[in-house]
Amino acid sequence: MEISPGSVFRGDRWSRVFTGRRVVVCLRISSDPEDSKRGVTRQAVDAEDVVRSGGGVLVWTAVENDTSAFKKRRVKVSAGGGGHRWAWRVIRPQWEQALRMIRAGEADALLVVDLDRLTRDPRDLEDAVELVEHYRALVVDVSGALDLSTDHGIFLARMMVAHANLSSRDTSRRIRRAKRAEPSLQPTRLRRHPPPAALIYHRTTLEDQAPLPAPSRCERRADQPSRPGLPPKVVECGRSGALLATGLDDMLGRSMGR
Repeated sequence: MEISPGSVFRGDRWSRVFTGRRVVVCLRISSDPEDSKRGVTRQAVDAEDVVRSGGGVLVWTAVENDTSAFKKRRVKVSAGGGGHRWAWRVIRPQWEQALRMIRAGEADALLVVDLDRLTRDPRDLEDAVELVEHYRALVVDVSGALDLSTDHGIFLARMMVAHANLSSRDTSRRIRRAKRAEPSLQPTRLRRHPPPAALIYHRTTLEDQAPLPAPSRCERRADQPSRPGLPPKVVECGRSGALLATGLDDMLGRSMGR
């Protein structure tokens, strides 16, 4: 067996495993925000070595770069009788295409790097089990941990996926808690209706008095002192709705005869 420098395989484990089979390879990296594709590239080198050494024909490669196998989205699914309902599913178009190819007879073997790259959701694992039990497909991984051809192998795979799913849930919970504790970690959201600037209202009996310009902040303006005979100026803060009465010192001074 030919081993590439970056390969993790040893011995002749893959000899004749894929002989006469058309193989679909699934590659996945959960997080790659820079879209470097270094992770899936390494996976592709190892997977192609296995297919070639096993005597198979690589018919298609599903590349899921920067794709979570845990996060779910709200989607509309059929409820029977022509109706629909809302459900929460892991969205993986490339994985779904790989399943369709095997169900349609365009391929009869599925290879992943390891079980954790295949899925972290039990529903996706059962789809893989279905390929083996009802479509006579071969589903294996490069690391050797995945074997869905036996009941014992299916049992172990279910346990491992359940453990991976719990690990993802724990991580998600810690991240949510950290975001609640640190407001700076929250994504910035623009206000749909920004509060208006603070307005100053003057109750007066003088009809010809021009309104004063609105200040930029809710504070008493030193250049606008209260005049004798006028009620106190009222400053309204747009969002908090707080009302601050200024000029009260003038009123208190007059009431106390100062």
